[in-house]
Amino acid sequence: MDLADLYRDVIVDHNRSPRNRGRLPAACCHAEGNNPLCGDRLHLDVDLDGERIRDLRFEGSGLDAVGIEGTVRPGYQ
Repeated sequence: MDLADLYRDVIVDHNRSPRNRGRLPAACCHAEGNNPLCGDRLHLDVDLDGERIRDLRFEGSGLDAVGIEGTVRPGYQ
């Protein structure tokens, strides 16, 4: 399996079974973002333990990349 196949498999897996999706009511930090040009929207909740991320959740709509980025990225901290 080459890197492109592995990357594709990771993207398909995270698209089918998103991680970290939803709201985190006890979060200490919140951020909202949107792109009016394409309609992408993202809400991010982060709970910190000092300077470390204890937990995070996101909700988003728009391109699949918004959801996949939110679900893949936290696993590679």
